[in-house]
Amino acid sequence: MEIIFRGKKEIVTENNEAYLYNGWVYGDSLYRQGDEMYILPEGISAEGYHLGSYDFRANSDYFEIMLAKIKSETLGVSSGKEDISGKEIFSGDIIEYDKEIRASATRRIKGKVFFEKETCAFAVENDFKTSFLCDLKNIKIIGNIYDNPELLEVDNG
Repeated sequence: MEIIFRGKKEIVTENNEAYLYNGWVYGDSLYRQGDEMYILPEGISAEGYHLGSYDFRANSDYFEIMLAKIKSETLGVSSGKEDISGKEIFSGDIIEYDKEIRASATRRIKGKVFFEKETCAFAVENDFKTSFLCDLKNIKIIGNIYDNPELLEVDNG
C-alpha cells in the first residue's frame, strides 16, 4: 500500500501574509523544513533530487519541481480504506457508520478518524468510545474537522 498524504495548501503573499487556499493537496512525499511542511503533489517526481536540507523556497534551476506548502495542522494520512462511495478515508475526516445497538437494530454514528499511535491503527473517536476503522461498516465520509467541525457538535435540541 502506498502512503498518501493530504493537507490544506497555504499561500504566502508578497507581504509575507499567509492564507489558506480553499483546496487540498495530495501526494506521496512529505517534507519538513523547521516548522513548515510541504507535500510533493501527485504526478510530480522528485527522483534524482536531494530534498533533505535543500531550501526549496529559493528560486533555483537545480530544483525545478514544485512543493506545496501546507498548514501543518491539516496534515492527514490515508487509511488505505474507502467509504461506500469509493472515496479514500484520511485522518481528520468525519464519517458516519452503522453501529449495532441490538441484534436487530443499527444506528448511524458520527466520528472523527485519527491514527492511534499506541495500536498503530486508524481509529474513530465519537461520544461513546473509540473504535478501530477496520471494524466499521457502511462508512460514509461527510466532511472533515478543518472545513466542517460543526458536524461533530452534539445536537441537544
